[in-house]
Amino acid sequence: MVVRKFWKWYNKVNDKYYKTTTILTAGFLYAAGDLTCQGLEYYGLQKKLKKKGEEAIFNTDLRRTVTMTTYGALVFGASSIWWYRMLDKRLSNVFAKIFADEIIYGSVLLVGFFSWGVVANGGTLQDIKDKMSRDFWDTYKVDVTVWPILQFINFYLLPIAYRVLFISICSFFWNIFLSYMQNRSSSDDKAIENQSTQAVTAATTGEQL
Repeated sequence: MVVRKFWKWYNKVNDKYYKTTTILTAGFLYAAGDLTCQGLEYYGLQKKLKKKGEEAIFNTDLRRTVTMTTYGALVFGASSIWWYRMLDKRLSNVFAKIFADEIIYGSVLLVGFFSWGVVANGGTLQDIKDKMSRDFWDTYKVDVTVWPILQFINFYLLPIAYRVLFISICSFFWNIFLSYMQNRSSSDDKAIENQSTQAVTAATTGEQL
């Protein structure tokens, strides 16, 4: 009942303030995806460290979340308004829309996504090139495998009233994956374990003091 009322209110606001709602929703979904990803990462680390008799300490990386949120709102949210309106005007065939969305928009978004993350962390042009070389194709292969199917379901099988909800749910899970790909390193487990070990050591030292 509460969810239905919220959804009715959301659609009403979205109809009246479409651009603002789109941008804020995108930012929220990127933030939610990142925070969920961080929780899952530390849950996995907790299980691993328990076997060693150690304990992981969960520390939210707010800078990481802000980076994801600002990209989602200012880049994806803002650009998607123009992009999908343009697609509707230029292309009438759904398959042509999906193809253009993946080949043009999807690839450009990923380049911008990884670049945004690197720059936000003080990276250089070479760091961007290294990140793209390592993670772009792995991410893009998943993109072109998953999203065409989801878009087909959205356009062909679902009533119009449920399309935004469906894509929002899909986007949430996709953003968890994006957050992981953005923030993984060549030695993820080692880096996270080192961070946890340092946190445990600091906490132990504090207790002793």
